[in-house]
Amino acid sequence: MTFFLLKNLGADVLIDCKTIDFETILKDYDVVVNSQDQKILEKSLNVLRPNGKVISISGPPTPEFAKEMGLPWYLKIIMSLLSYGVKTKAKKKQVHYSFLFMRAEGSSRGKL
Repeated sequence: MTFFLLKNLGADVLIDCKTIDFETILKDYDVVVNSQDQKILEKSLNVLRPNGKVISISGPPTPEFAKEMGLPWYLKIIMSLLSYGVKTKAKKKQVHYSFLFMRAEGSSRGKL
């Protein structure tokens, strides 16, 4: 989609995160939905207000996700290790991190 189309759909702010450092422009957001890599995910923590939330659909998965999916205990431990870094950084910034597993059916998109 082009910026023109997104503006017509109602977007207030459009930033190409490949050419502009968005964390220097955006501040005090309630929610960020991340679909990019770990670097962008960590930068996203900086644009949230205290108690804000970043939701990632690209990972890392969390132990809460493992519990929700009914996965075995050892996968909960693995997911704890995978998400430890970003959850620790989020806690230091007084924001929350969660992982959302997207499925093909419409119910996943409704959660977002």
